[in-house]
Amino acid sequence: MEIRQLETLVAIINHGGFTAASESLGLTQSAVSLQIKALEEELGLPLFDRFTRPPTPTQRARELANQAREILRMCSDLNQNVASHITGGLDMGAIPTILTGLLPEALVVMKETQPKLRINVTSGFSEELIMQVDHGILSAAIVNEPTQLPPGMSWHPFVHEHLVLIVPEGTKGNTDRELLETMPYIRFQRTSWEGRLIDELFKNRNITVNTTMVVDSLEGVSQMVAHGLGVSVVPHRDIQNPFPTGVRIVPLGKKPVKRIIGLIEKIENPKSHIVKNMHQVLVDLVKKHSKEKNFMQYGSATLVINEKVQSLWESGKNVFHLGFGESRFPVHPNMINALAENGHRHSYVSLQGIPELRNRVANFYNTHFDLDANADQIILGVGSKSLLYAVMHSLPGDVILPTPAWVSYNDQAQLAGRRVVTFPLDYDSGYQVSLDALDQARKRTSPGPCMIVLTNPNNPTGTILSNENIEEVATYCQKNEIYILSDEIYSLLTYDNFSHASPATYNPNGTVVLGGLSKILSLGGWRIGVAIVPNNQLGGKIIDGFRHVAGSIWSCVPAPMQYAALTAYEENEEIAGFMGMCRQMHQIRTQYLHNQITSLGIPCHNPQGGFYVYPNFKPWEDALRSKGINNDQDLCVHLLDHYEIATLSGSEFLDESTHFSLRLASSYIDAEDDAAGKRLLSAFSEDDDPERFIQNHHPRMQAMIERMGEFIASLN
Repeated sequence: MEIRQLETLVAIINHGGFTAASESLGLTQSAVSLQIKALEEELGLPLFDRFTRPPTPTQRARELANQAREILRMCSDLNQNVASHITGGLDMGAIPTILTGLLPEALVVMKETQPKLRINVTSGFSEELIMQVDHGILSAAIVNEPTQLPPGMSWHPFVHEHLVLIVPEGTKGNTDRELLETMPYIRFQRTSWEGRLIDELFKNRNITVNTTMVVDSLEGVSQMVAHGLGVSVVPHRDIQNPFPTGVRIVPLGKKPVKRIIGLIEKIENPKSHIVKNMHQVLVDLVKKHSKEKNFMQYGSATLVINEKVQSLWESGKNVFHLGFGESRFPVHPNMINALAENGHRHSYVSLQGIPELRNRVANFYNTHFDLDANADQIILGVGSKSLLYAVMHSLPGDVILPTPAWVSYNDQAQLAGRRVVTFPLDYDSGYQVSLDALDQARKRTSPGPCMIVLTNPNNPTGTILSNENIEEVATYCQKNEIYILSDEIYSLLTYDNFSHASPATYNPNGTVVLGGLSKILSLGGWRIGVAIVPNNQLGGKIIDGFRHVAGSIWSCVPAPMQYAALTAYEENEEIAGFMGMCRQMHQIRTQYLHNQITSLGIPCHNPQGGFYVYPNFKPWEDALRSKGINNDQDLCVHLLDHYEIATLSGSEFLDESTHFSLRLASSYIDAEDDAAGKRLLSAFSEDDDPERFIQNHHPRMQAMIERMGEFIASLN
């Protein structure tokens, strides 16, 4: 009995058939059938009922597959151990477009992790490299996906790259057909695999181009286009800055055409363990570049999903929006009046914030959170994001992020030029901070002071750090030169029977508290953030850094907004009552979402504040993979495409993508527009019974749960 036979059996069971298994393994269907037949002969019993179409596994086959999974897991652990001590050499081939793309980075990683390994690289076209692998001249090659996998070969894809049209910046014309048929065309060599794919595209769409030159490298083609000599169709390579300045990218057709690049080797390859290691390095680099491209283009995944859903709505499509955490209840009339009364204030005001508001903010936090702050410690910013960045900019050292962590923390650290060190929150204790894990993270930081960002209540998990956990973390940080950036934007949305504690209570000299009005008063678009810095030299350093950032970029929070915010931070029973009502509605809606999710059998910690739940679909990993859902981002796409449910993947929050966790926000659903938000507030004002509030006024929430139930049923 061979390992590959067990891998094949497990693949058939996981993917639901011989055809899907052959695709996942990179084998032909006949090779899969031969391996299973050999296994059956060795065992002396049939594993599949071949009188059904497609053949179905017997009960004995399923039992054997369960045992095989454990054997394969043990083999994988052994391979990983061996991989860390790889020696010898590897002769491999690579297509030219990969030589200036991912391969150099991958070789650097391999050299750093396996210093005794020698890798020799030969360049060539896909067909000739595959032939050299088949003849044993090369151990493996990075090539375009072959039309038909040669017998005895194994295929390991690692990246998909779409074909795009590139044109000189400033070129008039928007459609790909217009630009291709009217501009000089620079052809990427026709004899290459990409060249033939492009020719086939033109033929299928009946596009005629005027070829003025043929160039044998993608860099050469891109430079010709950048200098205004014509247009071209090329792969959009998965690297940073794939095209030079002066090039504009135009989508190619309604349905993207893509090339798939992977590693090919013989099934019986003595260097397979090295090839497997190389493949994993390439996969990791692709993931890294994808995140960097998203960061460079968009910054915040939450804003991206919100824009996508808004676009789908505008096109007439139904989407259950659980992807964006924006409180949707109406603005309180007192706040509207306050803004109107101060609309005449058109002059610049204090960079740090008007004194009246800073004094009122200090009193508010002292009253509600048992702090001891004064107006000089208060900073007003354009939302709490700007303040968080200003603090990172002002303080020295690395940034420690307990994960899962809000999507913008990592981006802001990158913008501030800070190194990020992560460690996982403890799932079993409800996402509390493990001091052992924090201590290990501290040991991985650079020497000297550093900082940690805590979110309480947490986004994305919806859980709260206990008072005891906050105290022990604050004490540890005080002893180990770690400044605390305490994001408490959801502090006023702490649910009944839970309490919120600030680390500033236990470590006032090393904690910066951040907050604002966006969540509790539904004022996300007003962009009013507050920070409370320590009353010492550290606080003065942060204020100086803030003045540098704010003075160079936004100057001050708009004067009318600051004067209107005085109303929010005053001790006013009407505003306080409104805040309490909003908190109750968020709690009822979020706990209902949690209860319904868990009733479907989906693991999810109980929410304790804010408006998020963080379910985990790991129990269905095999069923998910059988549908081609290999990570949490695939899961997001599947739910949106097939069940009209918009979510955010856990990997956006620096969680492991194979945990299959999603963040669901309860704040938008059934409050998709201002009128719907007003109706919810009015209904709750008249009848605050939680059950009736949900049943009578949340039809879309209930419909979404039904769709989620359909999805779970498809997995079961």
